[in-house]
Amino acid sequence: MWRHSHAHQGADRPETSYALSSEGASASAASMMATSIAGAAATAGAGISTASNKDAVSAGASSSTASSSSTTGDSAAASLPVPTNQCSWQYNGTTSVRCNLRTIERHIALDLQGADGTSQLEIKCSALYLFESQLPQAAFARLQTLDVLRIDGCKLLQLPNNAFEGLNVLRSLTVNTRNPDWGPGKTLELYPDSLNSLKQLTELQLGDNNLRALPAGFLCPVGICKC
Repeated sequence: MWRHSHAHQGADRPETSYALSSEGASASAASMMATSIAGAAATAGAGISTASNKDAVSAGASSSTASSSSTTGDSAAASLPVPTNQCSWQYNGTTSVRCNLRTIERHIALDLQGADGTSQLEIKCSALYLFESQLPQAAFARLQTLDVLRIDGCKLLQLPNNAFEGLNVLRSLTVNTRNPDWGPGKTLELYPDSLNSLKQLTELQLGDNNLRALPAGFLCPVGICKC
């Protein structure tokens, strides 16, 4: 394990601290877990009411077709995955909330309405699903009052450019992917502009991510340029 810490005192900024850590490539790979949505919806009988003899004849001819369609539709609905970007919310007072979810999907908008106006947010992914999470660009842009953000247990392989766009007053950021639980080769890749917009950041925790290196200029957006 290696650690790096850096303290910086700017003319207009409070002291800034950073902690970065990486698990070695020799760490044991955790067993991959697979999950499935079990069960199928019971096929409902096709109940048809008629208002006339003519309607009854028509209904009789189509009854078997309707029943077959119902069975097919129910089975298809049962096989659909539960939306992963829907939060189960936990509130601690009026300023701190937690979003519990399975994984973060890049191409499905992360529903953060429940965190509007909050100053502290934790995104907690399930430890039961060892599947990749993908953080969309500007995923948190609506949360302009956010002061503290923690992303925990979400199996991210990339922290994309502009991932935190709009968080102009954020002071504390923690990203713990827990990728070592997923496997020693599952590393978190950082980009030069991953921290764009975080000009007020004073605390950065990047532990338990299987980090291998920092890209040149990674800390420049927060006022520390080491190229």
